Amino acid sequence: MVDDVRDITETAENKASVDAIDRARLARERREAEQRKRLDELRAHAAAAQAQREKRDEERRRRQAEQRARDDDRRQQVEERKRAIWEASISRREALLQRERERTERLER
Repeated sequence: MVDDVRDITETAENKASVDAIDRARLARERREAEQRKRLDELRAHAAAAQAQREKRDEERRRRQAEQRARDDDRRQQVEERKRAIWEASISRREALLQRERERTERLER
């Protein structure tokens, strides 16, 4: 009889021990699952942030390229205006010299 009580007690203790081990295992598995979920969320957030940075950088590079193109166009227009002014100045000087020569020739005759 004592042995039966001892067996029952040991069985109950073993069952309680097994239940405690199962609860601990389940708790650990839940914690690990939560950690994996948090890590996945962090990775997703990091990937989204990286994609946003890349998009922002690409947009910045595009705007810079557009600005460079506008600056180059303006610079070219300025150079063309300077060239036109210079050519007009040369033409005026040549015309002035030609008129001066013609006047000198008329006076010499």
